[in-house]
This record gives sequence, structure tokens and C-alpha cells, in this order.
Amino acid sequence: MHAAYRCSAASNAALVLKMWTAGLIADPRIRTVLERQDRGNYCKDLSTCYNDSPQQIGWGITISAPHMHAQALEQLKDHLRPGPI
Repeated sequence: MHAAYRCSAASNAALVLKMWTAGLIADPRIRTVLERQDRGNYCKDLSTCYNDSPQQIGWGITISAPHMHAQALEQLKDHLRPGPI
């Protein structure tokens, strides 16, 4: 298993840093985007929102684990264009 599920942290910045250090994020642009989009703004339970696992956001819906967002962005990075965050 890759480093996923070992990157949980107490803050968004620490979560992104752990994913970066573990090699789950390779592109510095993706790191910047993930640092600017605080997961705590979307998760229902602030005590678990920085866990590297799916989290409830309400209405019976979950947000994917952070490493999944990082992986998707890494795969799409050559097709993405700069824009406002």
C-alpha cells in the first residue's frame, strides 16, 4: 500500500505537507492548490476532517480522501490551466 491513510494530520497545512513528504503530491502547483483549499471548510466533523479518509459533508454524501484528490490532480495536471482559486 502506498503512503495513503498514513497522512492524517491536525490541520490542512500539515495534511498537505505529509502527502508531499510521502510522495503523494509531486507537483508544487498541486501542493499550493491543496494548501489553499482547506478541507475543514467542507467536512461536517472538524475533529476528523484532516484524516486521510472519506468524510461526511452532509446529506448522506462524502468527500473523497485527500490522497484521492491529490492523485486525480496529479493525473490531470498536464490538462489544467492556471486560474483563480
